[in-house]
Amino acid sequence: MMDRPLSYILKVFFHYLYHGWAWTYDIVAATVSVGLWKRWVLSVLPQLQGPRVLEIGHGPGHLLVALLEQGWEVAGIDESRQMGRLARRRIGRTLGHSSKDAAYAHEPELARALAQALPFASAAFDSVVSTFPTRYIFEPAALRSIYRVLCPGGILVVGLTGWITGRSLPQRLAALLFRVTGESDLPLAAIQAPFISNGFKPETRWVDLGTSRVLLILAHKP
Repeated sequence: MMDRPLSYILKVFFHYLYHGWAWTYDIVAATVSVGLWKRWVLSVLPQLQGPRVLEIGHGPGHLLVALLEQGWEVAGIDESRQMGRLARRRIGRTLGHSSKDAAYAHEPELARALAQALPFASAAFDSVVSTFPTRYIFEPAALRSIYRVLCPGGILVVGLTGWITGRSLPQRLAALLFRVTGESDLPLAAIQAPFISNGFKPETRWVDLGTSRVLLILAHKP
């Protein structure tokens, strides 16, 4: 477990990274993951069911664009105003470059909001997805809100953490950084309990990406 001074420093750093320093997010994420971050984010795509998908904590918008490319009806929320601007610009460029493509006929609905109070109608989505969220994803208020907006038979897909397994020197150094910051130190036996307590039927699944792997939570709404 991280000591308190390091935990506080990281909390402050991530706050600025998601807000005032949001323009550096892609650079930082790519650097600390030795170029794996975007691949980790997109690893959730095969687990989603459409056509209506909500992304929680959309960040700079890479997954939103990938969902648009698959022609799904997309919405997204993020607490950070700066991330909202980055995502809108990225989506705008995508829509502008693909204006003749029917798959981009609709523009996603983006909102500044919290997972604990999603501003959408009940049973509005077939899938809800969140990649590398903070611990709010385990909070009862967030899980109740997600459960409400999912249709019966829908799925919540959480890309929880990435593990770097490659043996090159940069990969080993990055893996050490993740261990030091606690980004890959999770009590696996307790992961499913909050989802079960809030009505979901969860399972955990590892996705092997060669030099890394990603831990997914697949939480089904009955």
